[in-house]
Amino acid sequence: MDSETLDLQKEWRLAKDTFLAGYSFRQENAENTYSAQSATRSSNAIYSSYTKSFNDRLEATLGLRGEFINDPEKDQNVIMPQIQSVYKVSPDTSWYINIGKAFQMPDVDDVLTYNKINASNLKPEEGWTYETGWKHTKGADSWKLALYHMDMSNKVGWAKDINNEYYPINTGDFRNTGVEVEYKKKFDAVWSVKVGASLSNPEIKNPSSTTSAWVQDAARVEGLIGVDYQKEKWAANMNLKYLGDREYYAASASSGLAQDIPDKLQLNMNFNYQCDRDNSLSLGLYNLLNRDNYSNRYGNLDLPRNYRLTFTHNF
Repeated sequence: MDSETLDLQKEWRLAKDTFLAGYSFRQENAENTYSAQSATRSSNAIYSSYTKSFNDRLEATLGLRGEFINDPEKDQNVIMPQIQSVYKVSPDTSWYINIGKAFQMPDVDDVLTYNKINASNLKPEEGWTYETGWKHTKGADSWKLALYHMDMSNKVGWAKDINNEYYPINTGDFRNTGVEVEYKKKFDAVWSVKVGASLSNPEIKNPSSTTSAWVQDAARVEGLIGVDYQKEKWAANMNLKYLGDREYYAASASSGLAQDIPDKLQLNMNFNYQCDRDNSLSLGLYNLLNRDNYSNRYGNLDLPRNYRLTFTHNF
């Protein structure tokens, strides 16, 4: 699948306030080489935002985005409002609120599935997100504490047919409430470190279920430790990610297993060298611990230890 994107925007300063307007275009192209089918989706969007500064401590932003989507199965026209506010408790500390509508189309290549009847019935994911948090920055140290909640409908997932093949479906309503904390430390112009953790309760309710009960849909515990290095033409990072208290895994009858997905621990490293303005070389090292990490509830494993060397040239 490939895509082309165009984005144009203009900002105006109005005394202490700011007004921004823009237009974006995106086209996604997908092709199934086995069935010789292809699909194209294009999207035109107009967006704007107005930021009002009430005083030296408080400012608020009202945003509005309209998307007009030409889809192979069903065209969509959607309006997405967003409200943000930031209050400076002190020169180093601020409190923010963010409320917005979320909208996500299914992948365009989902319509190329052999299960054409189901693909034509796929609905976009949409709902609302709410977040409030506290940020504190003092010198080289910064903290962030956030509380969030989201309510979504038509969450896209997967199901098996009679041939034991997976196909995309709308699995039901989704909700998640959680808290996350993050700490960043910049030691000097070269080294920095980031530590983060979150606790949440992601749940889904399948309308086709006999009980219509809310059940766990993803990991409830996440952790991240990251180290970054940047000097002259060199950049590197190392990330250790942990997922715990994961969702239930209903394995196949032949395996005889039925359990929560095992915890995931993955260590990755990336190195980048900027040869000149137009050329760069990067090396990625993934799953360095060579663990059998389950990527999802369907029994799929991440790749074992693997490497990727990439050369990039900008024309």
